Amino acid sequence: EQHVLPSSMLYHNVEWMADGVHKFLQLPRRRGRPFFLYVAWTLPHNPDATSSLDADPRFTPAGLWALDAHVDRAAVTSARRAVRELASGKAQARLGHRHYPVALAWMDSGVGMVIEALRDAGVSNTTTTVFTSDHQSYDKRHCYTGGSRIPLILAWAGGVTSPGAELRKLVSHMDLLPTIVHAVAGPDAAAELGKTMGLPG
Repeated sequence: EQHVLPSSMLYHNVEWMADGVHKFLQLPRRRGRPFFLYVAWTLPHNPDATSSLDADPRFTPAGLWALDAHVDRAAVTSARRAVRELASGKAQARLGHRHYPVALAWMDSGVGMVIEALRDAGVSNTTTTVFTSDHQSYDKRHCYTGGSRIPLILAWAGGVTSPGAELRKLVSHMDLLPTIVHAVAGPDAAAELGKTMGLPG
């Protein structure tokens, strides 16, 4: 009942989302200016990722996608075939999702398309990129179970002192905003924001 589209169109469409990133980065008014871009992947939630891969690539959660000159149907089909190959041979069920390996492979493909769009726009070396999730599989109501152990991958040119290193400290999503504000506006602005958020020193 929360969807206005017919159920026959309710599929994941990673390539459409990545195309939105590409179009945003190519906007004339954005070029040369700072930006914040939030990409919320719908995977690995339902519907089944395999059925979405098989769906008409024009079907999106927002309606029909008009494929244009820089994205054609053959390119989308080719990208989806590569996802299937990447996921083939992997176990077909995990954490209650029978389509989990395909979903992760497809989301990974989408992240790669976003990174490529940043490179094409000439901003990959000056853009801080964060990949994370709101929770793991189950029990997301408190921080004492596996539900709070999630990926946090950070690409920050000049801000990461040991590239490729694993940070073995407790990190909260609440840390991200003050950290980014510190990088953009300096320590005083980050400290002021931290006080507003009720964070210690």
